Amino acid sequence: MSAVASSLSVNLSHVLQKNVHLLDLQYDHYCKYLAAGCRSQNGSEVVILEKDASDGDSGSFHVVSSVSTRCDPVLLCWAPPQFGRILVVALSDNSISYYQHAPSSGVWQLSLYHEKREVQKSISCMSVGVSPKGELLCAVGSPSGSISVIFCEGSFECVDFPAHCGGVSSVCFAGNDSVLSSGGDGRPCLLASGGSDGCVKVWQLFDRKFQLLKTLSLECDSKSLTQVKCLCWNKSGDRLAVGTGAELLLFGGAPEWSESQRVGLPRASVKVSVSFSNDRLVVSCDNECFVYRADERGAYALSGPLEASNE
Repeated sequence: MSAVASSLSVNLSHVLQKNVHLLDLQYDHYCKYLAAGCRSQNGSEVVILEKDASDGDSGSFHVVSSVSTRCDPVLLCWAPPQFGRILVVALSDNSISYYQHAPSSGVWQLSLYHEKREVQKSISCMSVGVSPKGELLCAVGSPSGSISVIFCEGSFECVDFPAHCGGVSSVCFAGNDSVLSSGGDGRPCLLASGGSDGCVKVWQLFDRKFQLLKTLSLECDSKSLTQVKCLCWNKSGDRLAVGTGAELLLFGGAPEWSESQRVGLPRASVKVSVSFSNDRLVVSCDNECFVYRADERGAYALSGPLEASNE
């Protein structure tokens, strides 16, 4: 999950002084650096931008590093901060590349240190997490309905398992926003997945295998199948937000995993993303962002559009 910051977009064409097509944009854990996967007439690249501290919430950035990629960087994920500045990139040829910040003479430099080819025939979504042993994990979903999880240690072992009858549209590890100890903190490793079959499933890692804990029902009044657009855990991993094209559903944690709230989106949307931010939910509907605030009972209600000046 990407970190939430007050400015959720940046005019890359202006910053880079060339026309670019933005493929993905992800803040790091501390909202200091912004990774942008983009394509221009000069080819495909990943650009790292740093937010100008002197500009407060104005959303001003400057480029600190860039690296060319052999094909389009379609999905980006920052590793949790205990691993240092590691950026995981899914390329359009369905490979996964691992880049690490390797400072040289005080220069911010992004270097490729591992690549995993042919993880899936097609990659539709990606998330990074931490195993109970403190290993970096990378999960990718595919349109075929399967999920692959890469254990980013040693030989970079990859575990595959069938997840959904339709394509996998979203995957999300619990606890990605928590600063965990390098040896793990003993909490279970949970992975949520959503698919075009209208199901959300919660998986737990046991001895390098993911076992299904619960299938969550997304019952709705519509006769058509509800498609999951996005998933997001809160920091403690005891609440899961599920975004569809029209609604936002909130589920409590184990053991019941019961639905606690259902709220409508400001409008029906093709692209939906959601992030927890303290007592707020920031929801993007076709690139327009809205804030939902929690009351004293923990119920969320629409507060209004996200404003950079005060949000």
